[in-house]
Parts: sequence; C-alpha cells; structure tokens
Amino acid sequence: MTSKRRTTYTRRPYLAKRENGNYRIHHQHNGRQVRISTKTKIRYQADAALDRYIRDLSNGISLDTTTMTMHHGIANWLEDRQSPRNGLKTRTLIGYKTFAKKLTSVIPQGLLVRDFHRMHVRNALDKLAHAGESQIQIAKCQTVLSQVCNFLIAEGHMTHNPSVKVAPAAQYNTQVAMRESDYLALLQALQRECAKPSNAKCVVNLRDLVELCWHTGFRFIEWTRIKWSDVDFEQQAVTTHSPKNKGGTRTRPLAGSAFRVLQRRRQLGGKVFPGTYAGMMTAWRRFRARHPEFADARFHGMRRAFITRIHHEHGSAAAMALAGHSSPIMTGLYTDPTQLDLHEKLREM
Repeated sequence: MTSKRRTTYTRRPYLAKRENGNYRIHHQHNGRQVRISTKTKIRYQADAALDRYIRDLSNGISLDTTTMTMHHGIANWLEDRQSPRNGLKTRTLIGYKTFAKKLTSVIPQGLLVRDFHRMHVRNALDKLAHAGESQIQIAKCQTVLSQVCNFLIAEGHMTHNPSVKVAPAAQYNTQVAMRESDYLALLQALQRECAKPSNAKCVVNLRDLVELCWHTGFRFIEWTRIKWSDVDFEQQAVTTHSPKNKGGTRTRPLAGSAFRVLQRRRQLGGKVFPGTYAGMMTAWRRFRARHPEFADARFHGMRRAFITRIHHEHGSAAAMALAGHSSPIMTGLYTDPTQLDLHEKLREM
C-alpha cells in the first residue's frame, strides 16, 4: 500500500530526542520541515523552550484553532496524504479521495472539530448504511475517519479519537437463495444490454460472471482473481485462491455449463476477467441502478442457490466440498429449501 516513507512532521511543534541526548523541536512551517535544537538534555528545560517557541511563532495566540470544522479537517488530512513525502500510491490516494467524499456527505457541514463525538460517528455510519453502502465500505469509511481523527490529534485540534470506540451496527443475515426464475430474468436483462454498443464490453463481462457464479457457487471475488493458469481445461477444474478462513487455495471441478462459459471467454483473448473486483462491483451496482427490479439481487444469493441445489440432489458432503466449507454446519446455514421443496417432501411422507 505504501513505499518507504520519510518522517512526517505535523504543523504543531513537538519535541524529539536526538542520539546525543539533546532535545530538538520538530514541525512544519509554511510547507517546510523545521528542526531547532533546544541545546539541553533536560526535559523540563526543553518543554519550556518549546512553550517559548510556540508563543513566539503564534504571537501569543494558541495554535489550536477553535473554528475548524470536520469538513476542513478531512480536507487537511487529504492534503497531507497527498504530500510527496508520504510516498502513497496513486490507487491508494484515489481510494482516500472516494472515502473522504463519502464522509463529507454524511457529516454535518458546520460541525466543529471540538464538538465531534461518538454520537456523530454513529450517525455518519448509519447514514452510509441507509444510503445502500456495503458493510465493507462502511468499515473502510470508519477506518479513514479514524485516520482523520488521529491526524487532527497530531495537529493539536483534537484530544482523543472518538471513532475507535464505536462498534459496527449489528447486521442480521437476511440473504436467501436466488430463485431460478429471478436468475433467468436477470440473465435476459443482461443479454438485452449486451446488444447496446455503448456498454457491451462491460455488460458481457458481467453476464459471464453471473453465469459462472450461478453454475459454480464460487464467490464473486474468487472469479475476479482467477487467471488462465488456474484453469485446467483437460481436467475441467479451476483452482481458486482465497484467505485461509475462506477455504484457502483449492481445486474444484466445474459443471459443463460453467466450463463452456470459460471456453467462450478464452476465445475472446486477454485475461479471464479484466479489471479489478472494485471495477466489477461498480458495474454491478450501475446495472442494478438501471434496473430497479434487480435491486435486491446479490451474488451471494447465487452462491446459496448453487449450494442448495447440490445439497438437495447430492447430499451435504458434496455441497460442503464444492462450497469450500470446513464444516457441514456452515453448509446447512447456506441451504435454503423453498416452500415448493418442502411441499414435495411432505407429499412423499
């Protein structure tokens, strides 16, 4: 995420101890790094020198501003992150800009830094949730907000970080398996959009992803990570790479319908799926925005539908192996029998 960075000096002067034991005053002033020796090894004398320096620098006015708003604080943090000394990559800076924009949209315009408390953090996170942001995006926004607060503490505008004591809101698992009729309607809508030249390439990738997730039960992000070297066309199998808590590196067989999708994509050339996970998720959100009837459609619902079909037709052992679960209990939680299945079972009794 970052390369080796130089020491970051804040605009608020502070003391740092040199190798020879002497204390030195560090800070930024007018865009330049200032280092002034106090010429003493005694801490209280160095503190007195620091107080004199602050008074001389500010002409008797405290450096802690009392009129700074959180919007200004976020802007100052973003400006500091973009400083060349931090050595942040372009992709990281783009992410910071995105999260800063989301935070300023949910934090009141005139809210002062000195009045910012845990209640405001909770309200901001709740507004992001009501706006339709995923739990991952909300967690990242909270992390960025914590970074902003730490920056304001270093600058002398805050005394503590109110973001670290705010727990994420409890979420209930309301996702269910996608019905086959909903999947077919979704696929038909994607097929219709593939005929439009303006967004054909992006929608084709999205259509193929939908087909693969439905016929394999793989996670959406697993397909975006797969390379052609992970696909064994002779054995008709795919190797997925995930963290250990998500199954790790595993090789699983493919159904014939999913294998035909891969063969079709192989003829197109290039990567299995170009772009990144974030790019494909953006395309998915935009598609659902164009088609409100699919607002509740989730890739996780396709995974649950696949596990339910395998569990119903081939048993729990096969469903657990193909889903990549380490326990049959988890596979049971992913199985969603429909009312039609239950009626059929009751007729057999």
